[in-house]
Amino acid sequence: GTAYDIAGRGIADPESMRAAMAMAWEMAQARG
Repeated sequence: GTAYDIAGRGIADPESMRAAMAMAWEMAQARG
């Protein structure tokens, strides 16, 4: 999914990776 693409791009930047993972978590929670 899109969240995984974002996380993949953020691997070079730990902070971006963290933000991407947080976003993915929020999206998963919103999905219920």
